[in-house]
Amino acid sequence: MRTGTTVSSVPKASMSHDPPVLRSTWKDNGILVSYVGFKVQHDNSRGPMKEGIRYHPEVDHDEVNALTQLLTWKTAVADIPYGRAKGGIGCKPNELSNSELERLTRVFTQKDS
Repeated sequence: MRTGTTVSSVPKASMSHDPPVLRSTWKDNGILVSYVGFKVQHDNSRGPMKEGIRYHPEVDHDEVNALTQLLTWKTAVADIPYGRAKGGIGCKPNELSNSELERLTRVFTQKDS
């Protein structure tokens, strides 16, 4: 592990919304549907933030924050030079087509970039 590098237990930035902002996208059948999304940027002291997105109907801010912290510690212990961020979208991914999931991911990532 690098000497002099610390990992904070406090997130650098929490990009959730209270109330959460809905992201809307078109389904393949032409219906406009809205989804709740969360994003937490935890730590960038070790390098650029690497992010993933969790798709689950019951995802919430606390879960995304906990996952982000866990991933921060995992990369620090393994001495991987990345900070961590995580996103979560409240949806049922097994009920979305690949194109619907791609559109939803693009809308979500472009809103907070």
